Amino acid sequence: MRLNSPHSSTGLTMVRRLVDVMAHDLGVPRRASDDPDGEALACRCTFTALRFWMQAYCIDDGYGGAAGIAQTAVEQKSLAWIKQMSALYPQLRSKFTPALIHQYCSALTAIGDLAETSEGMLRCTKPHDLRIPYSGGTFVIAQLGLRDLTVQDWEGCVLSDAVVFAGVSKHNGIVGFDPDMIGWELPYRDELLFLAKWQEASNALR
Repeated sequence: MRLNSPHSSTGLTMVRRLVDVMAHDLGVPRRASDDPDGEALACRCTFTALRFWMQAYCIDDGYGGAAGIAQTAVEQKSLAWIKQMSALYPQLRSKFTPALIHQYCSALTAIGDLAETSEGMLRCTKPHDLRIPYSGGTFVIAQLGLRDLTVQDWEGCVLSDAVVFAGVSKHNGIVGFDPDMIGWELPYRDELLFLAKWQEASNALR
């Protein structure tokens, strides 16, 4: 079967449907500033989905995730997925570079979403909550480990790029969260901010 070119009218429709499905499953919201072709939304969905692909690669070690796989293998598999996605969204190649993929995987390990074994392999962690110091002496919860966002309870939660934060306060009925208000005392603050506000930083570099 020959696939339609993503630049044809049928191909563009397929692309947009794929983005719609990804956005729905991951809980990635649309923005008023999104371009009509869905490029910005596709980029946000890819960044969010990458976390779960990396978890899946760690589980697919032939032992149900018990042994884990090398970080280089996780990154190579991730780049292969980006290459596939780039057939539909060419702009992804310039954003999801090998350096970014390495930074992403390292950040997941630093915050405990992935765990390094004594043999130097990466394993996916079980669902767990990480208490994060926040503004004014308060705390928010980063929901880490293997999770299914299609059944996520979004009450009091917000998706910030690749991380879901819970226990977020509401103001006038609207959940408000600013990653920059995460406490400076957190030892892996830089890695968490990379995962939680990459899109904002990426746009600022344009």
